[in-house]
Amino acid sequence: LKECGSYSVGDQRREWLEAVFWGDCADNKDTLGEIGKRFAQDGYLMDPHTAVAGHVLRQYRAKTNDSTPTVIVGTANPYKFAADVLTAVGGTAAFFGIADLHGIFAVFQLAAADAAAAEKAAEEKAAADAAAAEKEAENKALRQAIFDIRDSLRK
Repeated sequence: LKECGSYSVGDQRREWLEAVFWGDCADNKDTLGEIGKRFAQDGYLMDPHTAVAGHVLRQYRAKTNDSTPTVIVGTANPYKFAADVLTAVGGTAAFFGIADLHGIFAVFQLAAADAAAAEKAAEEKAAADAAAAEKEAENKALRQAIFDIRDSLRK
């Protein structure tokens, strides 16, 4: 590398690498789009570096039909890229030039609001699940009472 400015692995190793690994890229539009999609999908605020990985994974799956469960490890904090994250989730460049501290605060408010909504939804689901479980228990008790009456009449 130092002598000729490049590194070669040879045809056999290159073929193996190409068979095992897959790579692609994402431009700024793709990256912001991925941040926006993920936030709309489940409220997760993704940093731009991790968004590139998410975009490339979508590309890979679209091209290969491989749906193997995959873990993407977040590599940065979205607060560090507040203006980009706000642009991505807001769908506008209105945040361009926003002061860093104000941008960080706006991202924090967005995440906190979404967390509050998620917590409320979880509480509502838990209440609905509890009500459904109670109704099922009542139905089970009623069925058992009917069977008990039936069995006592057969005797």
